[in-house]
Amino acid sequence: MSVVSMHIGDVGGGIVGGMRQFFVYILASKSHRLYVGVTNNLERRLWEHRAGWSSFTARYRINRLVYWETRPHPMQAIRREKAIKHLSRAEKIALIEATNPRWKDLADGWFDPPNPAGRDTSTADPPGAKRPEDDSPYSPS
Repeated sequence: MSVVSMHIGDVGGGIVGGMRQFFVYILASKSHRLYVGVTNNLERRLWEHRAGWSSFTARYRINRLVYWETRPHPMQAIRREKAIKHLSRAEKIALIEATNPRWKDLADGWFDPPNPAGRDTSTADPPGAKRPEDDSPYSPS
């Protein structure tokens, strides 16, 4: 079984390390209602869930990725999805908590807007702000 933590660039399009991959995943709501799914593109599918394209996940606000694993063949992924769906709730929770005990959203930050020009704007000075080094006798005039 392959359970890993990756960045979004690793899961988009279902290509991992040059090999096609299929993803079995579990989403959760804040109240821990669960949804189990399978896809060949985890990034796209998660975006679809968050955009409300799935009536079940939209109705119950199930949009936090709490678990995922990969399979090299679509039939293996579908079999694994069915196996997870047949687990008891306690077994699903144990599966999640084995790798994600705090139920952290594993896709946190995936869909944040990009920073303009790749700069960290969190520490930028407001326009017209004066820095202490501006009064330095060594600064060019």
